[in-house]
Amino acid sequence: MDKRDALKQIAAILTSIDCDINNLQGFAGEEHAVEYYDGELAPTNQEGYDLIDKQGRRIQVKTRILTSDVDAIGHIDKIDVIALIVYDKHTGLLSDPYELTPKEFLEATKIKGSLAHRIRKHNTKGNEQYSMTVKDFIRNVKERTSNEACL
Repeated sequence: MDKRDALKQIAAILTSIDCDINNLQGFAGEEHAVEYYDGELAPTNQEGYDLIDKQGRRIQVKTRILTSDVDAIGHIDKIDVIALIVYDKHTGLLSDPYELTPKEFLEATKIKGSLAHRIRKHNTKGNEQYSMTVKDFIRNVKERTSNEACL
């Protein structure tokens, strides 16, 4: 079977179970995070977070390809950690999570010259949501880590 036929079969399976590739990518990232954090998945459709680690931290997991946006992150008041897992589409591997606390994430959205920004969505709940590129997220994690190493 060639690659194109395999992809058609995968697409047919995903369609038959009402799942798209983003759901599959997210599921893989959440399973990877559960193993990494030795945690437990939150109940399905839990508002704000995806898993709870052994320390009781509520973690929102975002699994993205390096070139994409982190996506809108809402319910920031209900989580302790935002964990970004990067999917390498060339190797099929998932990175270890890059972590920012909600406070660190919000501070990063205020940096001039950053592509991070706040999105005001007028939804029924009136929640503010925030977005940041994957590269900005990783840069902020690395800057925070290097600053901690200097202390």
